[in-house]
Amino acid sequence: MLNARIPEYDSGERDMRSVLSAGYTAALFTMQRVGRLVTITFEDLVTPGGTGFAVTASTGLPAGFRPTGERNFSATSGSGVGVRCRVRLSGIAVNQATAGTAYSGTVTYLVPLALPTTLPGTPA
Repeated sequence: MLNARIPEYDSGERDMRSVLSAGYTAALFTMQRVGRLVTITFEDLVTPGGTGFAVTASTGLPAGFRPTGERNFSATSGSGVGVRCRVRLSGIAVNQATAGTAYSGTVTYLVPLALPTTLPGTPA
């Protein structure tokens, strides 16, 4: 069959709140991989303040969902105050956040071809 399309890999949205670092809470924290693109979305992510990792390598970004480098992105609070964030192999960092403030954001990045052998979190 000419022009047949192979279905693209889709992990479905995965609820990742169970892997948040101590002191972090979120109303929504999901990851989804479609093909080679991973999207992480969080809403009302409350931090303990300062700079820290919301998800760390010991619990978080599993094989097949890890970026090859670092990707900077922004999140905003409910009042519109921005905070710089980054996602990298070791996890997701929120920089100089205000303790107790809820932030929301989304980041999408490319990952290597290798597919995950197990899916993280639970279905969202």
